[in-house]
Parts: sequence; C-alpha cells; structure tokens
Amino acid sequence: MHIKINLISLMVEKGWTPQEVSEKTKLTTQTIYSLMNGKKTHLSFSTIATVCEVFECGIEDFLVLVK
Repeated sequence: MHIKINLISLMVEKGWTPQEVSEKTKLTTQTIYSLMNGKKTHLSFSTIATVCEVFECGIEDFLVLVK
C-alpha cells in the first residue's frame, strides 16, 4: 500500500493554478509541484492542515490510501 497525494484533483475542482495554491498556502511553488508530482515523501502535520484548510477539505480528500 502507499499514500497518494490528491492535490491535482483538488486544484482542478477549485480551478487554481500551482502559483495560486502557493500564495494561498504560503508554501513554495517548488513544494506545490513536488506534491503534485508525488515526489514529496514526507509531509508535516502543519502542511497537511494548511492544505486542508485552504481547500476546505478533509484529510481523506487530500491523502488517499491506495492498495
């Protein structure tokens, strides 16, 4: 099993670009692209909380357990 970061789907739903997400979350654009491409393997609780707050979603919408 692995965890998939579902950021692209959330961005499509809101119609936001990586730059807009970066501005809203205060995360660097590089971090946003790493999350989008699945290259980020470690996330802090604060990053998860920030993304969920900005997207008004639950953790299960942002992180998906894939079997």
